[in-house]
Amino acid sequence: MKKYIALGLFFLGCGGSEEPPRDGSVALDAASDATMANDGAMRDGSSGAPCSTQPSTLPDLEPRNADDLQIREISLGNYIELFNPTDTAIDLGNKEYRLCVPFLYISLATTNSTTMVPAGGSAVIEWPYDESVGDDPSGDEVILFADNDFENPDKIIDFVCWGSGRRSSRKTQAETGNKWSGPCAAEVTTGAIQRTPSTDGTAANAYETDAPPGRGNCTF
Repeated sequence: MKKYIALGLFFLGCGGSEEPPRDGSVALDAASDATMANDGAMRDGSSGAPCSTQPSTLPDLEPRNADDLQIREISLGNYIELFNPTDTAIDLGNKEYRLCVPFLYISLATTNSTTMVPAGGSAVIEWPYDESVGDDPSGDEVILFADNDFENPDKIIDFVCWGSGRRSSRKTQAETGNKWSGPCAAEVTTGAIQRTPSTDGTAANAYETDAPPGRGNCTF
């Protein structure tokens, strides 16, 4: 279950003033509604292997000398897998990362405060939005920001877009920050979009949109 905090007169969102959120709320994972796994992932007692322990079938990303997190896979409406290409583990609880689907954001330090992304490894986080946000296979996008300076293109760490059915977009901003070039990846046909190894992740040809999720139908 996702909880929502109504902001009323105060709104923070990754879209800035370009477009308001569709319901004026910010989605937050509700730790009280499920059991917190050791790596910060949420489980609700559903059947199937937990996403946090289900091994991924995807190969590691390259280059290993990249200096921050990369979005390795997005399983629409289920999970996002983050890959750490650096030589040092990254503690999400001590970072200011913001994850954005226009125009709603989450603070990973809030929703995944105990999640550690190991050096040269990955961590999976539960899809943090309402089921109707960001999981449209015909077109959407996910943005990882370094902090809440959403208007600064240099603060975009990673950007992924697919299809042409997006309601709104920060694609131009990602292009300015050299995090994307050209059209978005194809529509997602199998429920997941995955970054291809040995690519820089900044163009459509860096992504597969017709392969099954790397962690299968895992649950939280």
